[in-house]
Amino acid sequence: MEPKIKVLHYINQFYGGIGGEELADAPLAFSTEPLGPGVELQRLLGADYEISLTCVCGDNYFAHNEERALNEIITRLKQEKVDLVIAGPAFNAGRYGIACGAVCQKIIRGLNIPAITGMYQTNPAVDIYKQNENLFILPTGITARSMAEELEKLAGFAARLFTEKPIGPARTEGYIPRGIRKLVFREKSGAVRALDMLEAKLKGNAYESELTMPVFEKVAPPLPVANLAKSRIALITTAGVVPKGNPDRMKALNTTTWEAYPMELVQEGEYECIHGGINPNYINENPQYVLPFQAVADLAQQGLIGEVHQKYFVTAGCGGVINTFKAMGQEIAQVLGQEQIDGVILTST
Repeated sequence: MEPKIKVLHYINQFYGGIGGEELADAPLAFSTEPLGPGVELQRLLGADYEISLTCVCGDNYFAHNEERALNEIITRLKQEKVDLVIAGPAFNAGRYGIACGAVCQKIIRGLNIPAITGMYQTNPAVDIYKQNENLFILPTGITARSMAEELEKLAGFAARLFTEKPIGPARTEGYIPRGIRKLVFREKSGAVRALDMLEAKLKGNAYESELTMPVFEKVAPPLPVANLAKSRIALITTAGVVPKGNPDRMKALNTTTWEAYPMELVQEGEYECIHGGINPNYINENPQYVLPFQAVADLAQQGLIGEVHQKYFVTAGCGGVINTFKAMGQEIAQVLGQEQIDGVILTST
């Protein structure tokens, strides 16, 4: 009987059943059983695989104790052998994605064990970790609504790894492109293949380029503020700073709305941070991390800027659709023009 393929599964405190954001400081813990989505993942992997170790760690704890957590995982793996690492899926959760990527990278480099994770393509961790040759990041939906589908993809790719056929390019295997170029031999020369593609294009036939060029949107920079000492300056933040109770029901993730609120809300402490991708505790203690109203007021008092607008503009920049955010930006710009704002200070998370 062939020995089972041992799997380490990394998940955060929410999927590990510990709790939500209020327990994001939960320290690293280990279980020899599958937990949370790992239960379904084990079923999908089948009898040839065994999730023999589950690592559960709070997103905040990992962010603040990354080296310690990674070293603890490596130490445990030196005692308990595994053949594969599966992390997440993390969807579009930034801190969770960073943790999944870091765990995979550490184990790949330290123990040469292959790793798979799943993330939404704009998760910041994708660009940080995608170029590891033994790490495969599978594209996911933006939220856990597609969890069942993503677990099927992770299990399917895990099975694909343990076949004799080498892993092919991203476009055929389904993982996010890693920007890794490999030397391969083709029957036709590059010149002939280029002419074949040109002919297909001219005839309106389907063809696939061998070199995907990045597309960067050109954004014209605004003109500089002519005279700061006589200008009205407004504050804008994507940190989801809203009145207590969130009366306008701004969504913490994938929002489609923005608001303008009186500056007195944050000056008097009558606010809360509802952003779904960061630890709100620091902002709830001090809003000036994302709304530096006192620093701007000091500049106005010194005469370096003319006037501070008494409303701030806010949305929650966590996930979301690019075109929706572009539309919101245009709406805010229109209001800024109507209220004769000369310049803005835009803070993010």
